[in-house]
Amino acid sequence: MQLEYRLVYHCAFEGMIKIMFWKHKLGILRQRVNNFLPLNFLIVNRIQRVTRRLKIRRKIICGYAVILSIPVVGTTAGILIAEYYQQQARELEEDALEEIHLITRLQAALLQTRTHKQQLIFVLDKPKQLQQERSDLLKYAVELERVWFEFKSTEGNTKNSEIEELPGEAERIKHILEHHEGSIKAYLGEATEITKQIEPFSLKPEKVEVVHQLLVNCNTGSLPLQINHLIDDLSGVTHWAYIEYELAEQHYRTAQVIRVEIIAGSIALSVGLATLLAIYTSRAISQPIQAVTTIAQQVTQDANFHRQVPVTTEDEIGVLTISLNTLMQRVAQYTQQLELARQTLEQRVFERTQELEQKNQQLLQTHAELNQTLHNLQQTQSQLVQTEKMSSLGHLVAGISHEINNPINFISNNIKYANDYIEELLELVHLYQQEYPNPNPVITDYSQGIELDFLVEDLPKILSSMKMGTERICQLILSLRNFYRLDGKEMQEVNLNQGIESTLLILNHQLKQGIEIIKDYGDLPLIECYPTQLNQVFMNILQNSIDALQSQPEQPNKQIVIQTQKVEPNQISVRIQDNGGGISSQAISQIFEPFFTTKDVGKGTGLGLSICSQIIQKHQGQIKVNSKLGEGTEFVITLPIHPELAIAS
Repeated sequence: MQLEYRLVYHCAFEGMIKIMFWKHKLGILRQRVNNFLPLNFLIVNRIQRVTRRLKIRRKIICGYAVILSIPVVGTTAGILIAEYYQQQARELEEDALEEIHLITRLQAALLQTRTHKQQLIFVLDKPKQLQQERSDLLKYAVELERVWFEFKSTEGNTKNSEIEELPGEAERIKHILEHHEGSIKAYLGEATEITKQIEPFSLKPEKVEVVHQLLVNCNTGSLPLQINHLIDDLSGVTHWAYIEYELAEQHYRTAQVIRVEIIAGSIALSVGLATLLAIYTSRAISQPIQAVTTIAQQVTQDANFHRQVPVTTEDEIGVLTISLNTLMQRVAQYTQQLELARQTLEQRVFERTQELEQKNQQLLQTHAELNQTLHNLQQTQSQLVQTEKMSSLGHLVAGISHEINNPINFISNNIKYANDYIEELLELVHLYQQEYPNPNPVITDYSQGIELDFLVEDLPKILSSMKMGTERICQLILSLRNFYRLDGKEMQEVNLNQGIESTLLILNHQLKQGIEIIKDYGDLPLIECYPTQLNQVFMNILQNSIDALQSQPEQPNKQIVIQTQKVEPNQISVRIQDNGGGISSQAISQIFEPFFTTKDVGKGTGLGLSICSQIIQKHQGQIKVNSKLGEGTEFVITLPIHPELAIAS
């Protein structure tokens, strides 16, 4: 509890020091600003006198140079200052880790020395093991002596100890060095004496009892208790060292925050100064031009050519001003002619302005139309790419189906005849067996060699399985041809339930992996649609449901529920629901956007549901998503039976 109070006190004290530091800095800055104001006016006047003599090109170059240099200098200074504080925090962490490592080594050496000293009692009658334990004891005694020497020479003078070393830690270290120096020396001397008394291969039986008693005395005297106290004290120092490490980590995090604050402040200050300088530079360039423009406009408006533009600079604008004054003086005699020309010019300018405004409105309207067209083209491009893929795949499937269908029809048509022939042959064999129950040995041996009874029983089953296989292939070919309709570029009246069944048949190899399909098909009329595109929608949604269920192998009952029904006279609905992991509300709001996907990288393009949404909108329908995390996902699709009626309404 005391340690926690000390840690809180330390953090609060550090925060108060920072607040007082920044208040002091702000006071100094305020005083310097007040002292700097009179000097500031002198500097501004000096800058104005200098800038009047500079050419426009030099003004622009100087302005850009100063604007670019201020953020660079400010940001670099902020980074260097923050790096200094982070370096101090890193040194504190390294110091704490070094201290923890040293104490841990010292504890390990003490424990290993004590363990091997105790093990000697049990191996006095085993020379080989005694030799090993004696060697280990000598090794760890040397290690203990070396680590203790390192502890004495370095622990009291660690890096940054005057700033970050805690008072309790320093007192504990001082206590260890004052009270346990003799214990360590005695303990090492005792270990040395024990190793001298033990010679594993020359230890006589009468000396074993003496050595045994010596070891017992070593393990039961006051010295082991002192060593135990030393280990406990070292554990306490380790605890303080960990607290010191946590404080160092806190300093490091604080340094990182200071780094961000300094960089952000320097950037903000640099941007502010750069903005002020940019405004000043632009005004130094634009004010003479604005003055010339104002006088020129006034002269143009009231035809008073006796006006003169004040010359305030010695650059190109000043030369232009002098020339303009001279020009106005020379054209004063042509006032009447210029007035007539002005009136004519004003009329033409007005007409031209009206024309330009009309053109501007047309350009704005064209720009808006082009933006909408570009958006539509991007969506159409994605859909055309997917449609072209489906069309190419449809041609491929049609060609393969045609090539497969011919030999399959040949096999299917001949299986019936083969079955009839085989049944007749088997009947003939049966008649032979009845008429000749005792055939000659050659026939008997051959019948047993070919297992005639098994052959008679298994051959019809083989033909039956071949028939089932050909029927399955024919059904799959029909489903593929229904799914990839080559005439899908025109609207047709199709059975929506049949299209879903064709999609399920194509996905059947994935549905066999423990996924149950529950079908609730309503009595749907034929609807007008693009069948290939709707099949693509069902394929994408069902594939997403399968992926969601397969991504949760621990779920026992994986189900996909498909429900179709007629909800209104000119509207049907399709619901596809799974009991997978669901979708978050944030992802639902973006689910139909192009290139958005909830799958892992490389497992999805993010175009599937976007294309589905476009296809449903093309059919004058709607698609919605209902989902919660952990409760599955449901896609609800509503489609008109006759799209032209939906458009008219």
